[in-house]
Amino acid sequence: MQTSPTKVQRVLAFDAPAHQQIQHFQNTKTPVFLKNLIIKQDESDWIFNQQSNVSVAPNSDITFNYKEQLQPIPCTSQLPSVDISISQLNTMTPNQKVNVTGTLSLGQKQPKKILVKSTQQISLVKEDCILEDSTGHTSIHIWNPLITQLKNTYSYRLNNLTFKATPSCLLHHSPLILNCRTPCPH
Repeated sequence: MQTSPTKVQRVLAFDAPAHQQIQHFQNTKTPVFLKNLIIKQDESDWIFNQQSNVSVAPNSDITFNYKEQLQPIPCTSQLPSVDISISQLNTMTPNQKVNVTGTLSLGQKQPKKILVKSTQQISLVKEDCILEDSTGHTSIHIWNPLITQLKNTYSYRLNNLTFKATPSCLLHHSPLILNCRTPCPH
């Protein structure tokens, strides 16, 4: 994002609708106000999160002409998913898309109701699931409607999972992009 006649600032948006909105404003060269950003100490990145907001700024507030920038390197969520084993999770970057084959353990807890911020809709998520292959195991969150479609102790190939590097959950998928092959009893 261009912030002055000579300065360009990298803005990271982890919320998909916000990312699309910021990308649209950049592509249409629309001036904007960004509020409630997180600015790294070295000011290398501005982070646009769920508390941040973007609004159109009047053209009269901008005192410089837009300068065409080099195209940014695609972020990990725009890259194709890669086939990995569970032991390779520690080499992944946050939000990277991965494909994993393993045996699913669904856990005993009931699914939890969650407000999905991007859609403002309530969905169910089962957070006590484990995916295991011959190299290791990891936590995985299963979202509705897959909660009722997947079966305990069956093997699946799970595609386009989103890697989340958090202590409680290493692998987490988006309900809109998870594809499973026909289950095979393990």
